[in-house]
Amino acid sequence: MKKLWLIVLICTPFLVKAQNLVQNGDFEISGTSPQNFANWTHAATYSNIAKDISPVKINGQISLRLTANTSPAYITSDAITVEPNKNYRLKFTGRIHKTAGASGTLETSEGASLKLNILIWDGNKTTPTKFQALSITSGSNETVTGTFKVPATGVTSIKLLISKNKDIAYVDDIVFEEIK
Repeated sequence: MKKLWLIVLICTPFLVKAQNLVQNGDFEISGTSPQNFANWTHAATYSNIAKDISPVKINGQISLRLTANTSPAYITSDAITVEPNKNYRLKFTGRIHKTAGASGTLETSEGASLKLNILIWDGNKTTPTKFQALSITSGSNETVTGTFKVPATGVTSIKLLISKNKDIAYVDDIVFEEIK
């Protein structure tokens, strides 16, 4: 019996999965309109945000689609609490191309990009961080990952900003977790 407890104590830390701090990072929870997702905000006038439930979505039942191939679009997460001086991992899956369609079937316009940025949130406004934005320029589904160290003082929450400058972009499976 003692051996069993020893094995459990040794193995347990490796079995604990890091918690995703992004609420609705898979976009499976809808908001009140076709452009809304729970825990995400966009400008009131934006019609360039859509829920994609078609076979071309990335994963699950719904993916975020940033539409209007000649216009920029963005969406911002609710505030995420972070701890000073800790390291975090950010990753997401996305693709961008000239028109709506399946992964790997369409071209991407020159200069088109899909980005995920981290913004400092002070409760009233956001400010940029020194975090290098995660960027996708491919017409095929791609998962990108980066790490972010919270400054030692002055930062207790962040927001994530997803944006594209043109073309149609698809986003899914956003994860922001503490690196232990």
